Amino acid sequence: MRMRSKGTLSKLLVVVGLLVGGLFAVPSQASAATVCSNTDGSYLSRDVRNSAGELIATLWWHGTTTGKGCYVLRAAKWEGTPHYMLLRICNYDYSRCSGEDAGIYSSYAGPIYFDPVCTNARVIVHSPSGSVAFDKRIAAGPCE
Repeated sequence: MRMRSKGTLSKLLVVVGLLVGGLFAVPSQASAATVCSNTDGSYLSRDVRNSAGELIATLWWHGTTTGKGCYVLRAAKWEGTPHYMLLRICNYDYSRCSGEDAGIYSSYAGPIYFDPVCTNARVIVHSPSGSVAFDKRIAAGPCE
């Protein structure tokens, strides 16, 4: 029987621990950049609140080195619980829109990459029970 050295076994346990820990970690609001590729460090966020004023999601915009914006709708109130989310990005006058990312998600919808800087978003968020918590168009990019 061949035995691994203590250093190799320790490294293996650290890697396994990181992999398993990553499977159960809940992404934070600030980690929205991790789902966007080629970010350039610029970002902004917009709160998505229901009619009672509760924060239910955050819309993140990240600049990228390709010139396109990366948009992510990150769950807040029901983070970790499956619920319907829709994100569609359009230019400022809604004459051109991206595809949409919609479905039953636990963490976020997106990323969506779109090239105009001045954009608006169509955002829909349902509660886990299926009731509409938010259904509006909001400013999404770095200019309003």
